[in-house]
Amino acid sequence: METVLLRAFTAFFVTAVQIALPMVAVLFVADLGLALLTKVAPQLNAINVMFPAKIGLTLLLLGLSFPVLPRAVASLVDLANEAMAAIAGA
Repeated sequence: METVLLRAFTAFFVTAVQIALPMVAVLFVADLGLALLTKVAPQLNAINVMFPAKIGLTLLLLGLSFPVLPRAVASLVDLANEAMAAIAGA
């Protein structure tokens, strides 16, 4: 039982990191680019540029991840079913 639960928790955590890490990386690179833009053109109000750009990048990355999500969700559902069966003692 413990190995099934441990394997399920590990898979949940790894899948969450795999889904979230590209989003965090893209937003970090966007922040770095906007910081450089603020250094180059200090008179430009970076906050007015930053929010729409980050929203657009987030939506673009979310749209690009849609083909991968059904396979990840299916594997997570299978692991959740196995973990629930292990908890129930089946």
